[in-house]
Order: sequence, then structure tokens, then C-alpha cells
Amino acid sequence: MPLSQILLLITVLLALSVVGLGAAVFVIHLKNKGRITRSLNMRLFAISLPKKVRKEEGGAPKSEKEIVAVMEQLYNGLSN
Repeated sequence: MPLSQILLLITVLLALSVVGLGAAVFVIHLKNKGRITRSLNMRLFAISLPKKVRKEEGGAPKSEKEIVAVMEQLYNGLSN
């Protein structure tokens, strides 16, 4: 094989490598851009609850069903 053909082959392979690397970088950039856009469209809510439910004066303590019902309403309101 003459030297000119070898140099041409090396040049073509180098050019293909550069194009492939550029395409890979472009695809990675598009994936990261989508993640950032998606994360900026979300909201984060921090909700803190008391560990123990205080008894109301003159009333019976709340049952677990009542506590869960209140939290269900809260989550439903946040999802809308």
C-alpha cells in the first residue's frame, strides 16, 4: 500500500472519530438540557407535622382515621 493511501485512510478515520465524538457530546448535552428544564418545572413542598396529637380541651382525642383523613385532604390539595 502506498504512503498516500495510508495517510488518506488515517485522515478519514480521524475525521470520522471527530464527528462521532461531536455527535456524542451533542446527545449528552440534549439529555442534560431536558433534565434541567423538567426539574425547573417542578415544585418542592416541605411539610412538617407534630409527632403527637394534642388532646383538645373538653373533647375526645382524635382517632387515626381522622388524622389520615386530614392528611388525605392535604395531599389532594397539593396534587391539584
